[in-house]
Amino acid sequence: DQTKTIVEMRDEPFEVADGRVAWVNQGSATVWINLGLADGLRRQTLFSVYDQAENGVSRSERKASIEVTKVLDQHLAEARIVNDVPSDPILAGDQVFSPAWRPGRKVRFALAGKFDIDGDRRSDRDLIRNLITMSGAVIDAEVHDDGSVEGELSTSTRYLVRGDRPTEGSDTKSLAAYSSMISKASEYGVEVIPIDKLLSWMGYNPEVRTLG
Repeated sequence: DQTKTIVEMRDEPFEVADGRVAWVNQGSATVWINLGLADGLRRQTLFSVYDQAENGVSRSERKASIEVTKVLDQHLAEARIVNDVPSDPILAGDQVFSPAWRPGRKVRFALAGKFDIDGDRRSDRDLIRNLITMSGAVIDAEVHDDGSVEGELSTSTRYLVRGDRPTEGSDTKSLAAYSSMISKASEYGVEVIPIDKLLSWMGYNPEVRTLG
């Protein structure tokens, strides 16, 4: 009942468009969006781009990703096209969305699990942390790779980003901390999302290392 009440009390769903594309210059791989200084936008914020006809980005396929390069006016910013599909180009009116940014507020995150997004068997935790915070979001709590816990999850935390679950026998402390964080997120009504979904929503494409 507590979890249901917390979910119902959320003021608005976050998985809706933050803004829209105002104009596109495909020749220079540049777009302009209707967000700016008055919205608290900052440089290097990553957005996913969705078709203007889509209703709810959490159920839609992104068509491109962009990165803000200049904040020009109260509601105008310039961004570079990070990746797109030539057969489905970005058009004026398309929607932009980032899970780590909201106009006039800070989105709060927590991290738990192992993060290796490029398959090189090395932790990419710092990269994930930077992707979240460079857009102005805050990390409330984090289960580190050694099982230590920093910060505290609360009902104000919006997302718990879930990495790979620690293995059963190899690291008892990490497994216990991971399980505790997941359980607390369920108790507090915090949405748990896998790392792949976060990266997709932020328009980030990891470079997977391949070996011959």
